[in-house]
Order: sequence, then C-alpha cells, then structure tokens
Amino acid sequence: MELGRERYGQLGDSSLQERWLPARVLGIDNVSAVAAGNGHALALRRDGTVWVWGDRTSGALGLGDVLPTQTVPVQVPGLSGITAINALGASSSAVRSDGTVLTWGVGFHGDSAGQLVVWSPAPMPGLTGAVSVESNALFGLAALSNGAAVSWGSNVSGELADGTLLHI
Repeated sequence: MELGRERYGQLGDSSLQERWLPARVLGIDNVSAVAAGNGHALALRRDGTVWVWGDRTSGALGLGDVLPTQTVPVQVPGLSGITAINALGASSSAVRSDGTVLTWGVGFHGDSAGQLVVWSPAPMPGLTGAVSVESNALFGLAALSNGAAVSWGSNVSGELADGTLLHI
C-alpha cells in the first residue's frame, strides 16, 4: 500500500490522482519487500521477480525506455532470483541470489564508462557475494556474505570510508 502524492503514477493505482489513505497497489501480490525512490517504486515478489511503477524518464524503472509514467506495476525484464532491492532518488538496485548486484537509473553505477544513466539493470563490475545493497545518486554500499562491507562512487565527504577524500 502507498499513500500520498501521485505525480508520476508512483501509487500504482492506474491513475495520477493523489490519495491520502492507504490503498492496495494494483496487480501485484506475494510481495516480500518494497522500496521507494523520488518518483518510482519497486516491489520484490517472493518468486524473486522485481516489479516497478512510477517515473520512467530517469531509467529508474529499468525498462529500457523514457516513456513518462508507468501507473501500474510491470515486471522488470530479465530480473530473476532477486533477494533484495533498493531505490533512492532516481536510481534502483537489486541483489541476486548468487551475490551479484545490479544497478540502473541516474547516478554512479561503477561502470568503466562512467555512465550517468543506465536504462536497464546492469551488473556492478567486480562485486560478488553481496547480501544487501544501499545506494543513492553518488555512492553505493553493499554488505557481503563474508561479513565485509564495500563502497563505491563519489567520495566528496568521505563516503567510501577508505581514509581519503575527493578534492574538488
């Protein structure tokens, strides 16, 4: 259930009307986890699939296009075996059962090309053994199955916790 503003279809009720009382998101069941970004939402179903709705213009839905809104949940193509999800701002991420982290949307995604927008879920290079992930437009964190934590992305304020700072 979601409540509140409905600018991008993020309430998942097939409308763009605001709602201030909780109501069921249409067409999705067996949900084990949810995540919400600025204008988009994700649901992880118990079968390991990820369903998304809301603002499509930033790539945060992982659908590979720039249509303006998705007012009802749709499955992200190619995502299966997912155990954890994350959304923040205009980006999204997921962890597969094999420990692979996939990211998409606007932000730093760790690819060698330094892309600012990734339109479809893409693996985080060199990252394996993840059990959970948190990210925003500037950096990401993952907890690993061996108990370690790793970070990547911007280091303007010491976010990477490696004893360094990015000097601008």
